[in-house]
Formats: sequence, C-alpha cells, structure tokens
Amino acid sequence: MKNNRLILPLAILILGITTSPSYASEILSCSGFEECSVNCAPVNLVLDLEARVAELEAEKAVLEAEVIARTANLPGVEISDQFLANLRLRGANLHSAILGSLFLTDADLSGADLTGADLTRAGLRDANMTEANLDRAGLRDADLTGAGLRDANMTEANLTGADLRDADLTGVIWSNTTCPDGSNSDTNGLDACEAI
Repeated sequence: MKNNRLILPLAILILGITTSPSYASEILSCSGFEECSVNCAPVNLVLDLEARVAELEAEKAVLEAEVIARTANLPGVEISDQFLANLRLRGANLHSAILGSLFLTDADLSGADLTGADLTRAGLRDANMTEANLDRAGLRDADLTGAGLRDANMTEANLTGADLRDADLTGVIWSNTTCPDGSNSDTNGLDACEAI
C-alpha cells in the first residue's frame, strides 16, 4: 500500500467520486489503512482497485507471452533436459529444433512447425499438438500419452518406441511414418500407426 497516496486520487478520478477539498485531503492523509477513520471509507475501494490492477497486469503478461509464442521463430533452437509444463507455443516455428528429453507436459504446440525437430525421449503427455507439422520429426521413445494430435502431419516421422496411449490420432497424416512398433505406416496394412 506504498502507493495509496497515488492510487486513491486516481480511483477518485476514475470512479467520478466527488468530494469536498477538505474531505479529499482527509482521505489522502491516511497513512495506514488500520488508522483510517470513517472519512477513509474509499480505502476499501482502493484495495479492490489495487487487486484488480494486479490481476490485469498478470493477464497482460500471459497475453504478451502468448503473442510472443505465436510469433516465435526458433528454427534450430536447442533446448533439452528441461521441464517446461504448460508452455504455450501455438503456431511457433520450431523447424529442426533439438528438444530431446524436454518435458512439455500440457504444452500447447497446436499448429507449430516441428518439421525435422528432434523430440527424442520428449515428455509430451497431454500436449495439444493439433495441426502441428511433425514432418520428418524424430519422436523416438517420446511420451505422447493423451496428446492431442488431431490433424497433425506425421509424414516420415520416426515414432519408434513412442507411447501413443490415449492420444487423439483423428485425421493424422501418416505417410512413410515409422510407427512405435517399428513398422511403416505405408506397409503395415493399417495405413496408420497404433498405440502399443
């Protein structure tokens, strides 16, 4: 509440609270909330405003991070052996990125370009990878349990040993994909890969 002398006049201005000059000076002279008299009733309003400002600043930070993530252009980036839960990289360019042993639990990689990315042993449990481009991606031994891979492009991806249990594979493009069991999606009689 170090800024109560600044925030209160702002609150009075924003909310259109009209006061006499003497009443306003009494309000502004409150040094601590516990010392305020009846004339300092708007202090509760200030506390509410300060809390709301803090909430809005947090929301702004999240939105700014999402904007940065959407426009993230990180081809060839190398990040491994990290735990980054809830990361938001919708539509990010991660072409040829080296993301081995990276744990991206509950990450949003929908629409991301992961062409040729190395995701060996990556933890992608419950990740949203809807419409992600995983063309030629290396997903050996990756944990894709419960991942949303709807309409993802898995052309020539290597999924050897990957865990696809409970993954949403609706509309996935399988073309010359190495499946978790080592078979090829084009020659295994399924024209697709299955969870093993």
